[in-house]
This record gives sequence, structure tokens and C-alpha cells, in this order.
Amino acid sequence: MTSTGLHNSSSAGISRERRTLRLLCLLAGSAVALGGCARLLLPQLAEKGDAHLWPQFGGAAQRTNVVAAELAPPLELDWQRKATASLGPTFLAAGTSILCPTKDGHLLVMDGPSGKKVAQKKFRPGFEITCALYENLLVVARRHGNPSLTVHDLGDGHLLWSAAAGSIETEPLIADGHLIVAADEKRLTAYELRSGKVLWTLNTDDNLRSTPAYAEDKVVFGSDDGRVRAVDVRKGTLIWQYRTGGAVLAPPAISHGIVCVGSTDRSFYALSLDSGLVRWVFPTGGRIRHGAAVADSVVLFGSNDHLVYCLSLRNGSERWRFRAKSIISTPPLVAGKVVYVGSLDQHVYALDLDSGRELWKYDTGGRVRTMPLVAYDRLFVAAEGNRIFAFRAKGKA
Repeated sequence: MTSTGLHNSSSAGISRERRTLRLLCLLAGSAVALGGCARLLLPQLAEKGDAHLWPQFGGAAQRTNVVAAELAPPLELDWQRKATASLGPTFLAAGTSILCPTKDGHLLVMDGPSGKKVAQKKFRPGFEITCALYENLLVVARRHGNPSLTVHDLGDGHLLWSAAAGSIETEPLIADGHLIVAADEKRLTAYELRSGKVLWTLNTDDNLRSTPAYAEDKVVFGSDDGRVRAVDVRKGTLIWQYRTGGAVLAPPAISHGIVCVGSTDRSFYALSLDSGLVRWVFPTGGRIRHGAAVADSVVLFGSNDHLVYCLSLRNGSERWRFRAKSIISTPPLVAGKVVYVGSLDQHVYALDLDSGRELWKYDTGGRVRTMPLVAYDRLFVAAEGNRIFAFRAKGKA
């Protein structure tokens, strides 16, 4: 079963306003994990029955990059603030909070509607971190150092477990009660999410810098040797593999039984989730390093050729393309009939899903490497220069 991200740690009936003000003390109990301080303040992220709006990279285990909320341009700046460093690949959203893991090891938590800082904590020794949420659990993965993986219980405030998981250059995957991590040390490891027990480990021939995705009991990921692999989520046994012509750095996106993934060989692939057989291949003019969005009958992705492509999911035929002034540097986010995407040209773009027409853009003053997110009637954008922006529909208070 795919993770839903429902949070059940506290009773229903407490108002959202009170919820955002109340703080939990998360007792880490590890000076190594939390840099000598045993307390990490976090907001009550959600009440019973509330869904985490964006609990992990890609939104869900399938990494399809589609959000239920809608926000139509034109947009105007609502608020902005600075973090201690640039953000990593993704925001998280839960309750009314936006969680911002940074490249210097901070976790900044803000109230989404107002931008007010709710909590902040530095994970020493300051290596880049990334996070994921499931029910009452917070997963923190560090790119380097040990322990590189910690799981915290937000309900009773203690560190559940930690592991020396290696150098984690990818985003953690939460699926079917598992926490699955692809490490630079050429291995994919599945842990029992609540206990930390190692369930299986799969060793590969090359480094893993492709964030894994999950659907229908299969974990799918790429590697530097050009292979895309699918393994059984319960046993870690190889089901199939397909070799592209270049390193696979992009995370797969899975929808309708199709694995959608780009390669540095400048091609985008649609593979059968069941067998790994090729459905279709689409050539581009640049290397593909970032994930795709899959919405209904189309798949969207960016390439180093400065283009965003929209293709038919069924046969790979091109629907439209949009050209930015530099490399497309984030996965697209689909929110209703709008596609949001960032570029190294220091802009975030809003495109019409049906036609690719530019609806709106904003000059952030820094390269955009964090995927935009729509939540709380706002668009959240991060850019180099440690900037975080929130936009709302123009004319709406």
C-alpha cells in the first residue's frame, strides 16, 4: 500500500490556529545527531485525519509531482525571508507549516500563510540535510557524516533510531512501512520504518544518485552505470533492469503502470513497470537530470537544452515545448491546469498545462534548484542567495 501521509498523533477538534502555535519538544537523545543539543522544537504538524500536504520529495512514493491544490496566475509576492543557506531539492508541507531543510544542516519551519518562523534547528556538523514525514514520524537524512539517517517520533518526543546509512545523495523513500535509502556507496537499503531494522540490502555496480520511486510492490531507481532497476519492496530481489546510454541521475516517476525517467544520454524513457520493456523513447537536445511530473495523460520534464517538454504518456508524442533562457533545474510541479518550474536563468515559470503558454514568471535574483510547491493558497519558491518566496493570487488578501 502506498503511503498516504496521514497523521494520527493527537486528538481531533483542536483548531488549526491553536495547532500552529503549539510546539512539541522532540527529544533526540543524541549529541551526534543533533549537534550536542537534545531538543528540537517543531510545530504540531497535523491533527488526526489531516493529511500531510507534501510529506516527501515528489509528493508521494510514486514521485509524480502533482499537488491537489490549485493556484492560477497572475501572482504577486506575499512574503519573503532568508534562510541560513540555500534549500535542498524540496519543501515539505504539513498542518499549516512549511519545512525547509538547508544545505548547511538547518531545518527551518515556518508558518506557511504568514512566513513567520516557528522553529529552527541546526544538525551538526552542518552537512546538507533532507527530510520526509510519515504519520507522527520525521525522517532526517544527512548527505555526509554519521549517523546519516535518523527517525524521530513527533508524538512522544524521542529519537526512535539512527543508522550509519552512508552518503545519501538522494531523497529518502517512505513506502509500505519501509524507509528506503539509495546511498553513494553503491547500495540500496530498506529499513523497517518504525524500528530501524534492516530488511534487505541490494548492492550495485555503480553509484546511486537517482532517488527511488515506488508503486505496486516495486522500488524503481537508476544508477550511474545507466541502468534502471526494479526490485521487490519486501525482499529486495531484482525483478528487471534496463540499460540506457548514460548515467541515470533523475528520479523515476510512476503512473498507470509506466516508469517515466530521463537519462544523461539525452533521452527520456517510458518503461513497463511490470517487465521493464520499453514503451517508447523520446530524444531531447540535452542531458536529463531531474524528475518528471505525470498528470492524467501527459508527462512533463525539463532538460539541459533549456526546454520543458510535455508528451503523451501513452505513446510519447509531443504535445508542446517551452524554452527558458537556461537549464531547467527542477522537476515540474502540476497544480490544477498550471505547471510551475524553476530554471538556472533565475526565474520561476508558470505554464499552461494544455498549451505550454507562459502565464507568469518571476525573477528570483538567484538560480532556482528547489522544486516549487503550491500549498495554503500560495506558491513557495526557493532560490540561491538563501531566499524563500511566497506568492499568492494577485488581488487576494
